[in-house]
Amino acid sequence: MNTNTFATESFLLIPHTVTDLADFCARPEHYLVSVDREGKRAAALWFDRATRNPHGSDGLVHLLYHGQQLIPLDLWDEVTGIWLALLDVLEGFLAVGEGNETLSGQPAAIAMKGAPRSATFTANNVSHKIDPAIVVPGILAGADRYFRWVHNTIGDGQGEALARIEGLVRAATETFRSAQREHRPTCPPQGVA
Repeated sequence: MNTNTFATESFLLIPHTVTDLADFCARPEHYLVSVDREGKRAAALWFDRATRNPHGSDGLVHLLYHGQQLIPLDLWDEVTGIWLALLDVLEGFLAVGEGNETLSGQPAAIAMKGAPRSATFTANNVSHKIDPAIVVPGILAGADRYFRWVHNTIGDGQGEALARIEGLVRAATETFRSAQREHRPTCPPQGVA
């Protein structure tokens, strides 16, 4: 995972569930398979999990911003649901400057609040100051990569999620373009002191 500015990565949970949260947080590599780096292994795990669980996609999503994890490791859930919750958050943020969503079956919330040039991203009561012009496109790229993997590898139609991402990319582009125009420095007219 590139940690220069912003990176995303989706992981599937290897065991049926996490029974030792401290060990899971200390040694995540023993519990997780990367969808991005180990797509074939992740697909095999998905299909195996789906025979025993209602969802094959239990795991977590990493959002790494300037080396800091925006979603704590202990906030694992159904990966598809995490990505959909993130899309809900972005939708609210782009529309009104605030987006909030809880994960299914958990009291933990994900939220983003602020303006196009500065915002706070909160997950499970842990907050980080972010630049939305970096984080929003990064989340959308990660969601697109994940849902395309599900569509192409798992065969689970994700057309609705992919269309939603396209719409959010357009909205984000316009939001950040408008914010940039509003903050563009201008020179005073000549002859004005």
